[in-house]
Amino acid sequence: MKRIYSLFLIAGISTTLIAQTDIIKCPSDYNNRLPGSNDPQQQIRIKEELKKIRESVAMNQSRNVPDTLKIIPIVVHVLHDNGKGAISKAQIIAGIDKMNIDLRKLNADTASVRSFFKPLTSDLKIEMRLAQIDPNGNCTDGIEYINTAFTYNVSDTCKIVADWPPSKYFNFWIVNTIDPSPWGLSGTIVGYEKFPWFGINTKYGAVVRWDYWNASGRTLTHEIGHCFGLWHMWQDQSLGNWGDGCSFIVGHDCTDNDDMVCDTPPMYQPNTGCNYHVSSCSNDSIGPSPYPTDTLDMVENFMSYSTCEYMFTSGQKSRVTAVFGNYTGLQNLVSYANLVASGTYNGYVPQLCKPTADLSSTKTMICKSTFVNFSDASKRGVPTSWKWTFSGGTPSSSTVQNPTVQYLTTGSYDVKLVASNTTGADSIIYIKRITVCDNTAQYSAANYSESFEDSALIYNDWKIITSSGNANWKRKKGTAYTGNDCMMVDNMSKGWYGEMIELVSPSYNLSTVTSPELAFKVAYSQFNSTTSEYLKIYASSDCGTSWTLRYSKTSSLLKTTTDQTTPFVPASQAEWKEEKLNLTAYATNTNMRFKFQFTSGKGNNLYLDDINIRQITGINENSGLEGDVSIYPNPSTKEAFIDFTTSASIANVNISVYDVLGKVVAEVVNTDKLLPGLHSYKIAIANQLRPGIYFVKMTSGSVQWTKKLIVE
Repeated sequence: MKRIYSLFLIAGISTTLIAQTDIIKCPSDYNNRLPGSNDPQQQIRIKEELKKIRESVAMNQSRNVPDTLKIIPIVVHVLHDNGKGAISKAQIIAGIDKMNIDLRKLNADTASVRSFFKPLTSDLKIEMRLAQIDPNGNCTDGIEYINTAFTYNVSDTCKIVADWPPSKYFNFWIVNTIDPSPWGLSGTIVGYEKFPWFGINTKYGAVVRWDYWNASGRTLTHEIGHCFGLWHMWQDQSLGNWGDGCSFIVGHDCTDNDDMVCDTPPMYQPNTGCNYHVSSCSNDSIGPSPYPTDTLDMVENFMSYSTCEYMFTSGQKSRVTAVFGNYTGLQNLVSYANLVASGTYNGYVPQLCKPTADLSSTKTMICKSTFVNFSDASKRGVPTSWKWTFSGGTPSSSTVQNPTVQYLTTGSYDVKLVASNTTGADSIIYIKRITVCDNTAQYSAANYSESFEDSALIYNDWKIITSSGNANWKRKKGTAYTGNDCMMVDNMSKGWYGEMIELVSPSYNLSTVTSPELAFKVAYSQFNSTTSEYLKIYASSDCGTSWTLRYSKTSSLLKTTTDQTTPFVPASQAEWKEEKLNLTAYATNTNMRFKFQFTSGKGNNLYLDDINIRQITGINENSGLEGDVSIYPNPSTKEAFIDFTTSASIANVNISVYDVLGKVVAEVVNTDKLLPGLHSYKIAIANQLRPGIYFVKMTSGSVQWTKKLIVE
């Protein structure tokens, strides 16, 4: 399991950029310590379990245990927030296929394993298959989609929502974000699991972030290795105290030190790049090791953190075989009787399931008279007939699989689908799925002001886009900058880590305002220095059909007072500040609206008041660069983004990436002119840059900046 620690910052109106990176050992290492740290008897029990596995490895080698294929029935629980994180069945299957290819040593990149390690590469003889029969004997495709708030900031809490018997099905949970605090950590965790010696019980299985379940990475392969008893090669065996991967206890050898596998050379610490020239330990040959002398680190191993993971070893296979032999739950999981019960044995013909109705649409907010394309997105069984109902739409009903509907009248409208096949039917209704806006702006005055004093006006004009969490925007009395009321996100008590809470404005005719700007008052306190939350503002000129990012600040740049560990309530105007957003790029637009999006990170409360559309009162910087420049994520492995804001047009702009020798290795943008506003550009790292340190530089006459970018 890879773990990323960083404080992501995006350009705001500030002159400082702070970045923090802390890449340390991942929760799988901590998982092995937490139970034992508070319970000495548990620690003793775990050591006994590990001893049994060690003895089984030696016994199996002496008696030549049959090398048979282990088929494992699996279920994937997709825990999403109104569709956020609900990855497709095709993506789920692609991730499983990639994992199976790795487990069976069918991955083509085994050819890249160095010659002295290549004889050790091994087929684990494990194949994961989606269950075709559920615990109640009903038809299934092995995938459950569940709309729940328990997709944010999860730990084992997500397993309360869905859990199939772990001795009959291997459980995966796909979630939006994972809570690092149970391990006493902070940052972004992409997946974690439970080791089998903690019991094949309701907590056994693997939790993976939705954006790391794919066919391009090795997160699934790595996590499955942990689930079946494999450790990192820098594992410390003290079960309570951090050591390092070269630890060697007198009287012990490679069978009970580090990862307890002799043909994986010990590492001192993770190799997060792909450095083939590191030999971090000198105790490689102690015990029944295949290495007579010191050897290089095996960065190619799937249980490393490198960017070149290609292999399991024969020793790791022996350990996995021993783990299966020591736990009856795992033995039952791969038994022929269980394969029959779950519909995963060779030769099983999948049955047609009743569909679980679901739908998708290309748009949810539109201008009047716009067409919307709807698609059948039903799960489990494949439908053969469809019955749609569109309130407010033309047509108002349809029986085609993927209809197109026009909306001629403003309002919010429900959409219903009944999907069926020969085995049965299922229906779903989305309340107020489509919001239809007028093509003419609601407000055309030369100035517009909203202080949230009129509750009826607020809830008629403004749209709150709710999530499955609890921390939505709400009107708050008695804490305003001016007057009595403001808008608030009750984030301290109700926010879920990674949850996005959105507030959409009414529409404005900006052509009536000379040199327009958006100004607003904000009050916010961080919980502590590790809090990572965002306020972003998006602009739309097509009734909310599409949005462009125009403003973004992370918590350290956004805060208006000192950090607080109790719920923040602004005590005076001194704990508020005004923010401004230049809108001259939209000065001729006659139907503009804005979206305030707050992303929670288990921090503190945020307040919003006195939103004004007005004429610009002044530009602070003649250079045209407004605030600082942000590169995120940094460090990065796949892609990085550059964000900055210009308050005026700037000419002859070049942004390029340089290596440490000063050579241009990638050109990001080269243009004659940039208009005022927020600019965001992507660097496709996977296609352009190898791991290392780079510098991103912008030049434009007198405007220049340089930022460091670390690629892992």
